[in-house]
Amino acid sequence: MDVMLDPVFQILGPKYATAISGIPLIRPVTVFVYPSGSPESVDRAFRLAIAIHDFLLNLSSQAKESAATCSHRLADISSCANCGSADRIKLLVTVGDDEPLNVPDEVWWLAAPQERRVLPVFKRDAHPEQWLSPQFKILNAFFFQNDIVEATTIVLSAADVTSDAHRLFISYRRLETQPLAEQLFSELARHGFDVFLDRFSVPAAAQFQRRLHHELAEKSMVLLLESDRFSDSKWTSEEIAYCKQYRLGLFSLRMPYGAVPDASPEEPARKKSTRKLAGVDDDLRQTLNAVDFEKGDYPKEIPGEGSDKSYMQWGPLTAVALPQVVEEIKRRHDQAQLRRLETIRNEMRTALDVARAGPHKMRADGMLSVDAGARKYAIWITTRPPELPDFQVTYAGAQNPAGTTGVIVGHRQLLEPDVHRRLAWLSGVCRLVWVDEGNLLSAAYDIAGGTL
Repeated sequence: MDVMLDPVFQILGPKYATAISGIPLIRPVTVFVYPSGSPESVDRAFRLAIAIHDFLLNLSSQAKESAATCSHRLADISSCANCGSADRIKLLVTVGDDEPLNVPDEVWWLAAPQERRVLPVFKRDAHPEQWLSPQFKILNAFFFQNDIVEATTIVLSAADVTSDAHRLFISYRRLETQPLAEQLFSELARHGFDVFLDRFSVPAAAQFQRRLHHELAEKSMVLLLESDRFSDSKWTSEEIAYCKQYRLGLFSLRMPYGAVPDASPEEPARKKSTRKLAGVDDDLRQTLNAVDFEKGDYPKEIPGEGSDKSYMQWGPLTAVALPQVVEEIKRRHDQAQLRRLETIRNEMRTALDVARAGPHKMRADGMLSVDAGARKYAIWITTRPPELPDFQVTYAGAQNPAGTTGVIVGHRQLLEPDVHRRLAWLSGVCRLVWVDEGNLLSAAYDIAGGTL
């Protein structure tokens, strides 16, 4: 087996330079965190650089810190051979304050948007049009609300480390957490998430189970609103089972308590804590407190009818708790997406080794290349069903060297029939092979035999 190339993520900031390796990057990255100059902007830039570093280093046991290859000033980037490589993504994160922001070599940064990007970051209610140059005013800024570390996941998305398609499936019981689910649906959508919530996302006359599976297949993470009677629902149990089977990210927000009183004679009126769902590890769970919810009509206990038990219904989060919860969801989502990509990559490489498919290595463009002797393959791995950009990347990546067979690894089971037919047609038109992530070993043997 060829030695696996290990693209490095470099972070350069004020009085700070480091690199992280062993993470599932598509292309090597250098991020420059550049303050406007005030003491506040310098402090914010430093804290953002540390937050990016910590997120990546905690991603997996394979992540390792090393010395940065580059440690030059921002003004010297255009003359740096390492940073000048077209294979490396360069991201400039400008940290603004109430003062002009003067960036060296602005024309250079705007000349090649595929490899050079600029992300202005300001505190909420700032007016970047007052401080950015005419060239940079065309750029969309990110506004953090309380702390600049909120920009961490935005930086990773802008650098192509995580996908710009943030997709989330909310699993909940309407009786107990519908007000909270609708609040999170709206707030996450405002943050750029594609959110599935059955009340808004399933068209009339659709087959509910088929639609459920299709939506799960397209999402990166399932968010559980873990209420006391969550496990009573057939659909929520099925969603968790699917999540585990196909290794989607999982994060649970546990409600403070249910409707059943504590049996303790010392505190007979105290409500018993919400039952924990079996199979959900505590490190995938955040327990909310009663003070996190708005006061008023909620929480309210609704009595059951007949043999039905009563249940506790929870309302929306407070203005203080909501942004904190949303930031944690964003962090967990990106973490789950990267870990899943790393898992599938490792499984593909292991399958190629088992099948003795020939030397293979990661290319600078994110493709896994395999030299199977008579035939060569370029493999693109996605953590969801492939879409048009995946076909474009794979088609282009298979053209060099000529005669290489392009392969897309992506989820294809349980898709709606019309979607499956369209993707199968597109793979045929592009002359690409579409492999389900559950069939990696058989695909590896076909690659070894030159028959894929």
